[in-house]
Amino acid sequence: MRVRALIGAVALATVLAACSGGASVGDPDADSPKATSATSGADSPATGTMAEWLGSMQSCLQEAGWKVEIDLEQNGIIADSVTAEQASSFSQAQTECHERVGKAPNDVPLTPAFAAKTYGHLVEMRQCLADLGYQSSEPPSKAKFVDDMMGGSAPWSPFLDVPDDISEIDWHKLLKECPQSIE
Repeated sequence: MRVRALIGAVALATVLAACSGGASVGDPDADSPKATSATSGADSPATGTMAEWLGSMQSCLQEAGWKVEIDLEQNGIIADSVTAEQASSFSQAQTECHERVGKAPNDVPLTPAFAAKTYGHLVEMRQCLADLGYQSSEPPSKAKFVDDMMGGSAPWSPFLDVPDDISEIDWHKLLKECPQSIE
């Protein structure tokens, strides 16, 4: 089982739900000049673009020994080569890099309302995935999802059930049809 991580959308704790399909929630103003630089730190004011922030995260993760790629369409970083056994180590590297690089320009406050909005989007994407022939597990109740997301636990995502052996081309086609991020 590989981990398909997509980093960069919401607070890092939320995005760490990214096992084998990973969820990421984006912001339509992702390229607005609110990003942080690679040396700014997690609580520093934003100074760059989303692309610059992603480049800084990519560099940091690569310096830590992880093979990652930038996905500008989904405003994230893809780590397809991370195995399930490596997920904990990768998560630690993500946390360290996030602390070093700082907040993403599209980080949004994690509130119950935002968690509920994310839940609704993911339920819609479950149907979108089914329409493309990908079955996924039943979603939990909205209350459980919100509790998990607010508590820092990896919340449910229909993208977790996308087969590990999906080709990169098919994965990108799938994301065009069924975006992980809230538009």
